[in-house]
Amino acid sequence: MAVSMMGLATACAFDLAHVAYSPTSLAPSADIPNTVILTAPVDVRTPCSHIRTLKGGSKWEFAGKIPEGDVYKPLSQVLTVECSNIFEAYLVLSGRTLVGFYLPVERGYVSVKKPVPLPIP
Repeated sequence: MAVSMMGLATACAFDLAHVAYSPTSLAPSADIPNTVILTAPVDVRTPCSHIRTLKGGSKWEFAGKIPEGDVYKPLSQVLTVECSNIFEAYLVLSGRTLVGFYLPVERGYVSVKKPVPLPIP
């Protein structure tokens, strides 16, 4: 029984061998626009090299700040990051550039390998 419980515990961990994961705290802030809308679709490579398409017209609501940038949660599409598991993800923006993903359940941050400018008016 101890072996199978250990297997369950490690199955939920982020794949640290392939990505840099940082625990972080989301802090609310009132000085950021409430919602951003992407004007065109954008393909994004996640930290484990999977491609996710952020839909044109998708709406993202400001959720707070972390040291790496402003966090936006999806309002009109589901976003996940897949590595050793599949993780719910929010966008982390520096200005109009995607720099990584905030993982709300894990309360952590993973960066993208190459920042991606987003079509935000």
